[in-house]
Amino acid sequence: MKPFIDSNQLVMLGLIQEQHADRCLLFQQWKGLDFPVVQDAINANGIKEVPVYIAIDEHGIVRSRPRRPKGFASEFIEKTFVASAESADIADSRTINPEYWQAKVDQTASVKNLLGLADSLVVWDDDIAKTQRAIELYSQGSQQQPERGDIRFRMGVANRMLYELSQRTDSEYFARAVSNWESALRLRPNQYIYRRRIEQYGPRLKKPYSFYDWINKARTDIVARGDSPQKLQVEPNGAEFAHRAKQMKVDKSSQNPDPQNRITRDRDFVQTHINFVPSRPGPGDVVAVHVGFSVSRTAKWNHETSPLSLWVSGSENNVLLSSQLITDETQYTTPESKEPLSISFEMQIPADQKNDIELTAFALFNICESERGQCLFRRRDFTITVPISPK
Repeated sequence: MKPFIDSNQLVMLGLIQEQHADRCLLFQQWKGLDFPVVQDAINANGIKEVPVYIAIDEHGIVRSRPRRPKGFASEFIEKTFVASAESADIADSRTINPEYWQAKVDQTASVKNLLGLADSLVVWDDDIAKTQRAIELYSQGSQQQPERGDIRFRMGVANRMLYELSQRTDSEYFARAVSNWESALRLRPNQYIYRRRIEQYGPRLKKPYSFYDWINKARTDIVARGDSPQKLQVEPNGAEFAHRAKQMKVDKSSQNPDPQNRITRDRDFVQTHINFVPSRPGPGDVVAVHVGFSVSRTAKWNHETSPLSLWVSGSENNVLLSSQLITDETQYTTPESKEPLSISFEMQIPADQKNDIELTAFALFNICESERGQCLFRRRDFTITVPISPK
């Protein structure tokens, strides 16, 4: 399409269903894409699959939705269209304004008005209180029309946003997001967007491909040409980088990095947060386990030496682990940071498992306990409790 854009015959506009807009900005920077891209994280447009092409003529009329842009030049770009007798409908900018929808809800709490207000709160403001309010509104709409998978999906997006707005310290928000997306997919099993959002965080056996394996190369290429890569608010973790596999891969070569328990324990400067995809696994399921780590207000991570690592013991439960030793492979651009860290691994639940599973684990990391304090190597012990749902 570039020759037609350069000759002013075509204006390109992109639309993504990405939860994190800055990842798209990094991709645009890497590929040198200079046309605007708008984000539709809640899938308000109802797109069921990607890519979708929509051809809008010079009069604002949608002329076609081709499956692929073959023949696009002769059939659309180089063709002159006659103006319609009726003017094209122009979107009213007020309809994306929270005040507009609040007035509507005050008149009648219909599902349309509840969703309109909730959508406007989610789209425009990165605000905890407004996002919580949006979730309440989505919940009211879902109670009125429980068969609406699109409402459940929106609730999932808002809960994931709330998880990040709360600095990823409350794993319940992430758990609710996954549960909402799973409910949405059960209601609309052919919805590609819903399925992909779950697969993004799920085990590699359920993935079609790696979602973000391009990120490290993008950063390397951008730095090589003398630019600074777009900063990401939330770094993808192992599950989002993982490639598809037909069966669970198990690394049995790892060794306990602290077998004699000699490393000094952390003094409550680091907290752990656990999530699972699927959210309620059953016997025989393969599960992606997400382990998040956050630091106290006074502390910060140090990335100058060995990265954060996690050791998990599951042999006493007959649990199969992708690896007992998992290392944070994020490429940090600063020697220190305060943002939460996240790593993931996969586990297979025994086919005859009936009760919840408890795994013992510990993390090793470098942390500075105060702004000007000495950076120390520390260990944090904790338990991973996996909820099991009977099939």
